[in-house]
Amino acid sequence: MPQTALFRRWPVQIILLCLFGVTLQAVYPDTVVGSDVFIYEERMTALFAGQLPYIDFSFEQLPLSIAPMVAARLVSAPLEAVNYSGAFALLSTLTLLGIGAVLHRVGPEVGVDDAPRRWLIAAGALFPLLLYRVDAFSVLLVVLGLWGLVSGGRRLATGGLIAGVAAKGWPVVIAAAEWLSGRRRRAVVIGTFTVALTGLLLLTPGFREGRAFTGVHLETVSGSVTLLARLVLGREHGFVGTAGAYYVEVSWWAAVFNLILGSAFGLAFVTRFQRSGWQGYMWLAGGMTFAIMLASPLLSAQFMVWITPFVALLAPQHLVRMMGYISLVTITLLIFWQPPSALWALGLVIRNAMLLGLGVELLRLRPPARTAVALGGWSKIGYGRRPSA
Repeated sequence: MPQTALFRRWPVQIILLCLFGVTLQAVYPDTVVGSDVFIYEERMTALFAGQLPYIDFSFEQLPLSIAPMVAARLVSAPLEAVNYSGAFALLSTLTLLGIGAVLHRVGPEVGVDDAPRRWLIAAGALFPLLLYRVDAFSVLLVVLGLWGLVSGGRRLATGGLIAGVAAKGWPVVIAAAEWLSGRRRRAVVIGTFTVALTGLLLLTPGFREGRAFTGVHLETVSGSVTLLARLVLGREHGFVGTAGAYYVEVSWWAAVFNLILGSAFGLAFVTRFQRSGWQGYMWLAGGMTFAIMLASPLLSAQFMVWITPFVALLAPQHLVRMMGYISLVTITLLIFWQPPSALWALGLVIRNAMLLGLGVELLRLRPPARTAVALGGWSKIGYGRRPSA
């Protein structure tokens, strides 16, 4: 096999991007790219000392997100040459390879033959960050659920989506696609599970403490604009740090603005939805994922990966590249983390403007009710089989 052909294979490209991410963290260990993994390590030290998350110590993550943290501890503990950070990065590399492998199976079912490569374009720039975050794990669970849906595996579909909710929460919005596609029993199961899980967690002091904050996350739409305005006008930026994230102290209007913005996009996707096979389903699921990203008072950089599988499975190539540019700007802002800088804040506002532009373009891609269109809309993607799972 020619060497150039080897490097064109998507598994090799994933591994190379992950090696770059590990090298970046080794050369620049003080960047925020790999900062969360040290928080994970502290939590696991407490857990293996006999303390309970949510009860004995603050734990802001959802229950199933503890799985990759525990796995990294189990891998690093018996190996003196591998620290916790390295073990977590190794397992994250396997997770990213798993996402590519599942998309390789899902793609042909919806008429996309090169889904892993398209996903690499959309999300590859985020890999140095995803190596040290739990979000790739939740994406893997969701794409496993999508695989179950398109292949007729009902248990895999339900289990994958529920596990995704238990790991990160955001996959609950896929219940909207389930409901409107006629699979209302699964939508009710997902919704009921989410409500029950949230209610139980809110009873615990460790979860409430990790979620206590004032204002909005600085990377949200309203947070970024507020930060830029304050820096340009020479005012105090008003940072508040909690649960490993930075918030901008601001009154209630900022959170409400994000909620209204996200809800408006969600409503637009719902009202424009038409049953049109798996492309219509992926379009709505991706649209609702985009909506919850905007509506949340927290929009961390790693959240960008949530929508990338849907972009890879439904969007024409120019939007896949657009998502790739958003990912590139995002990781650049993290590597050169300078929130008190007006130039940095301007870059964040530009990133969010690009994100809003992507959402508008996705809305314009509403699939027709029955037949695919020619090049220019859905391009070479097609529609695959109608939903049956």
